[in-house]
Amino acid sequence: MKIWKTLKTLREYTHTHTHTHTHTGTLNKRIKSNKGSITSFTLLSMMFFLIVVVAIYASVNTKIQKQQKELNSIQKSYEQENLDDIYQKKYNEYLEKETSTIQVYADTILKGEVIGKNKNTIGTVYTDVVQNKIKIFGGANSTYGYSETVDGKKTELSENEITIQATTSGKTIYTWIKGEDGEYTKYYTAVTVKLSTLQDKTIYVAEGKSIDIGEISGENKGKIKYSKIDTNYVTVENNKVTGKKAGDTTIIATESNGGAQAKITIKIVKLTLEKTKEITTVGDNKKIQVSGINNGTISAKSNDETIAKVTVNGTEVTVIPQNVGNAKIMITENNAGANIEYEIQVVGITLAPNGGTYTMPTTGKATIRTKVKVENASKIEVAWTSAKLEWKTIENNSETIKNDCEKGTYYLYVKIDNEYLYQSQAFIVGEEKIAIAIKTSTTTWTNQNITVTIAYPDVTTSSTRKAGYGTTLANAQTAATSATAPTTSVTVTANGYVYATATDTAGNVITASKQITNIDKVVPTVTLSPNGGSYAKPTSGNATIKTTITAADTGGSGLKTLQYAWSTSNTTEPTTWTTFTNGATVSKTDCVAGTYYLWTKVYDNAGNRATTIKVSGGFIVGIQTITINQSTTTWTNQNITVTITYPSVTTSSTRKAGYGTTLANAQTAATSATAPTTSVTLTANGYVYATATDTAGNVITASRQITNIDKTAPEISEFSAKASTTISTSATITVKAKDGLSGLSNLVLEWGTNTNYGNKKSESCLINGKGATDLTTKTISLTDLSANTTYYVKITISDVSGNVKTSTSSFTTGKAIAETNNVLYTSIQNALDSIEKQGTVKVLSDTTENVNIDTEKTITVNLNSKTITGFLRNWGTTTVYGGNITEKSETLGLGHAIENYGGKLTITSGTYTGYYQGVYQPSAEEGAKTGEIIIEGGNYYGTGKDGTGIALKQGNCLIKKGYFKGTVGGAAGWDYSPTITVQNGEFYGEQYGIFINSGTLDIKDGYFEGTDYAAGATENSKSLSISGGKFYAKTVAGVYTSGCDNLYITNGYFKGSESSGIASFYTKYVNISNGEFVGYNNGIYMHDGTTATISGGKFSGYLSGLAISNSTITITEGTFTGDTVDALSLYKSTGEIKGGVFTGKLHGGNNNNGSFTITGGKFRGNVEDGFYNENGTLYINGGNFSGYKWGINSPSGKIWYRRTDSQTSDNNYVSSEGWPAVTASDLSFY
Repeated sequence: MKIWKTLKTLREYTHTHTHTHTHTGTLNKRIKSNKGSITSFTLLSMMFFLIVVVAIYASVNTKIQKQQKELNSIQKSYEQENLDDIYQKKYNEYLEKETSTIQVYADTILKGEVIGKNKNTIGTVYTDVVQNKIKIFGGANSTYGYSETVDGKKTELSENEITIQATTSGKTIYTWIKGEDGEYTKYYTAVTVKLSTLQDKTIYVAEGKSIDIGEISGENKGKIKYSKIDTNYVTVENNKVTGKKAGDTTIIATESNGGAQAKITIKIVKLTLEKTKEITTVGDNKKIQVSGINNGTISAKSNDETIAKVTVNGTEVTVIPQNVGNAKIMITENNAGANIEYEIQVVGITLAPNGGTYTMPTTGKATIRTKVKVENASKIEVAWTSAKLEWKTIENNSETIKNDCEKGTYYLYVKIDNEYLYQSQAFIVGEEKIAIAIKTSTTTWTNQNITVTIAYPDVTTSSTRKAGYGTTLANAQTAATSATAPTTSVTVTANGYVYATATDTAGNVITASKQITNIDKVVPTVTLSPNGGSYAKPTSGNATIKTTITAADTGGSGLKTLQYAWSTSNTTEPTTWTTFTNGATVSKTDCVAGTYYLWTKVYDNAGNRATTIKVSGGFIVGIQTITINQSTTTWTNQNITVTITYPSVTTSSTRKAGYGTTLANAQTAATSATAPTTSVTLTANGYVYATATDTAGNVITASRQITNIDKTAPEISEFSAKASTTISTSATITVKAKDGLSGLSNLVLEWGTNTNYGNKKSESCLINGKGATDLTTKTISLTDLSANTTYYVKITISDVSGNVKTSTSSFTTGKAIAETNNVLYTSIQNALDSIEKQGTVKVLSDTTENVNIDTEKTITVNLNSKTITGFLRNWGTTTVYGGNITEKSETLGLGHAIENYGGKLTITSGTYTGYYQGVYQPSAEEGAKTGEIIIEGGNYYGTGKDGTGIALKQGNCLIKKGYFKGTVGGAAGWDYSPTITVQNGEFYGEQYGIFINSGTLDIKDGYFEGTDYAAGATENSKSLSISGGKFYAKTVAGVYTSGCDNLYITNGYFKGSESSGIASFYTKYVNISNGEFVGYNNGIYMHDGTTATISGGKFSGYLSGLAISNSTITITEGTFTGDTVDALSLYKSTGEIKGGVFTGKLHGGNNNNGSFTITGGKFRGNVEDGFYNENGTLYINGGNFSGYKWGINSPSGKIWYRRTDSQTSDNNYVSSEGWPAVTASDLSFY
């Protein structure tokens, strides 16, 4: 638990601090240094969390002694102000307020408050969570009423807290203070709690551009601030976001009203092209593939459509040249308007002549020539056909000649601006036949028609030109028809042949043919095995579904794309796909109950997509269960047969069943059970387990616990026969029996003067028709017996399953223990049981027994100076006095001399000793009701392990006086909000004097002493209030709180011999108005999330008068002394100092990493500075600061300076800026 760990840390600190003196030299150097000083945080962190404690005060050292003398010589006396008058005035103002103050919390965070103004007051508080708490303060009696309407019925509160559900339209609560006269105040204070919300948003922005973030939807929102910005991707300024790097990132938006947040997803968009500039000719279209990040739909626009037009298909942009010239294409996406520019240069190329037929000379080599004219080009290069092209730069419209031609065919190649663009027609030298040119529109696989262009030589006559297409060459020849133009085209719809023929003027016939093999219009096919089906949802985890995908292509182009995707829709095609290998088995392993579909995306190389199984049948995952039924569910002492039935979707080879005393044993024992139905025989209670698997490997299991077999006879734990000492003809037979399984059914009593008995009586043990399974006590009265006779008794107990247990006993005349109404009884309990409503029991003899006082009885127990060994358990209204009760049982649940189980208990005198507690008030979980205890005197001891004199888990306790001592503590309140009020008394414990971890503790006066702490409140405690008394701890703290809601101290003396007068951890609110607080370390220490107000008191410590960490504090008055370090040590905390006297050996005040406003107070540092600031922030608007060195010293952090009442340096130090007694690394005036 947190409390013991914290105390352990405090003990370790105390031991180390007391006995370690090895680092005194470090302190000497720091005291003598003019630069900086020791921070309280450094000391406290070493003391409480690193356990490596730097000793402050060590053995006598020459330098320390010398410095101590100097300190004594410069120490000033401060006149004690009359704090009582100031406190009384503030206290009276608080009590006289006629309206309450309301605070609204989200968990532990204060969202806002509405302060009562002694008139009808209403305010609005914003929050970012639905569930909120309202706390109400004000008034003398702290009793409040509330309503949801101004004129509605008022509901009285037992505490000061209400839970409220915030809405965007606002939820209003009206509150009133209830006075001592039972009437509510005339005016109300009301608060409207409104829920602030923000909605997430997605923004697209182009890389390198900015865009307004725009409106963020939400309710009741305030100003928006942004955080968690990854500047690698974006920057945010003035509600504009600028994209720096393409990709995705998020920022957080927080509004100022209630602190609601939203996630802003920013997608930075960028477009890229493989080439941004190309050259082409009219008729030669260019296709541009656009890629990018986070881009939307692509559009493109030409700046001059007379030069080039564009079309867009998805991410492909086609540039269609129109005329010679240059054009710029702007490509834009529509998410963020990101764009990129592409430049096209359209040139015109003319050759004169462009090819031709040439004759070889009789001798020598032939010459061929042509004139090259190019439009819109800067550089023209040409090369004639050769083994290696030799490029030559020429002037535009100039002639190029090749004069070394052998017999053959030659071409002229043209490059424009270093890019190859054009090949001439054939220049044929010495050929007898002139070729017909056949060119296809594409040579790659296609699922479209192919256009075949046929060019006839000029030497052929138009009337002889023919062309045709057919699936065979013969068919193409037969189909050939007239094609008079020099160039013609044929549309090919399927693979086959193109044939062309022509004749020259001399009658020479030339032919040409080309086989077309790259058309594929046959779509691929897809098969699934299986195509859907039913599957079982596993008992544990998710289901797996699987199928084998086989694709085939008969069109000739072959398979290209094989992809699949799982989906819960068979109408909407998925967008994310996974590639598979043909014939592979694919699976989905995270299926919950539902229907799933497999989509396929199969293309061949021609672009045909398979449609046979574009989407599968349904793969249905359902809840399949194994049923387990037993032959009987009623109690039996016989074996039970269990029948198991498996779902049809499971496979027989995987079916198993087994039985064991535990579920794990049943799982281990499971063996094959292939049939759809099987059975298991159980001889004792235990578990039946069954398992099976479907065809996809999904495992389902079932188990059933069998609990109705009972072969064990009942247990008789107690069998006693007692005769009355005053009524000789009667006796009482008491039987305690238990049957933990089927339960007790019947009891038969036999009795007589010998073992033949002769008399019989029967009683049922059934409860509401069922066997009694708890410990059952039967008390049977026997009458008309012979006096002074020994009787023999036999008891027979049966359980519901038919098992039987017997036991025998005997009795004789007993001894008189107690008296009531002039009747003697053999026990105190018997005497109490004879009282119907009200009476007095007088104890006649020492006795060993446990006594229970029933509810609705009013009993006075006169112990008569006798001793009860056992416990007294009270349910009624009981007064106890004049004797001893001792309960030494170490059994949990016992060990208490008196237990108050929900009655009203008054103890006026006596001694009460328990192993655990002298007096104990248990919780509802232990069967108790809300109880009340009044102690007017007596001695109370808890002598065993974890012993306390008195302990409560609920209800109320008023202690007027008494002596309380335990091995752990004198008194304690635990767990279920008990209320303890102490008017006086003495409380001692090895750990604490008095302690609560729940509820409230109000101490008026008394003496409290503990080894760890004298008084404490932890965990779920609501309030610890102290208005007087002496609190002495041998080690840690006079008062210790951890996790307590409120600590109020108005007076008292508090001392922690080895640590602190007060040690407060995680305490929500602390209010101290007076008292004396003395600690070996600190007068008071507060840590982690505490909000504190100190308006008076005297605080002194060997280290510091007051030390706080990670908390908030307001100080208006008080005297604070730190004997060796600082009077006031502040670490990572916030607050305001309005007054007080702070005198420390090193510093009057020390702020480390915190933020404080100082408007008053006197701060004196006898060795160093009046106030020392390290990495913190101070707002100074008043106060008196004096130090041996500096009045104010801030080597790091920030000082906001307006004024002081005075600032002095004993050595008349002046900063380099000319500030007297003030030095700061960063100081601004405000």
